[in-house]
Amino acid sequence: MTRVVFEPGWEQHLDAPQAELLERLGVEIEADAKVACPVRTGRLRESISHEVDGDTLRVGSDVPYAAFVEEGHRIVAWGHDTHRVEPPEPFLRPALYRKRDG
Repeated sequence: MTRVVFEPGWEQHLDAPQAELLERLGVEIEADAKVACPVRTGRLRESISHEVDGDTLRVGSDVPYAAFVEEGHRIVAWGHDTHRVEPPEPFLRPALYRKRDG
């Protein structure tokens, strides 16, 4: 019979490699999103950032209109629908879903 014994504190040996992986992925995804980001003023592209918090990686933008660019939207002017549509220009999702090597 095989016996597995976990030493106290074994979890900490997993945390460092995981944090390094998340940081590396964050840098790569952020860079890819900036390349794919449509540019008019550059504000959106410059706002793209990443952060690692424990076992969570966040990549995104704090610019209020980022989701409208990513998803597309109807154009409303002075509270009236113009019946025009701004098509989506995805930049975050393609960066996130890109296949990456080990």
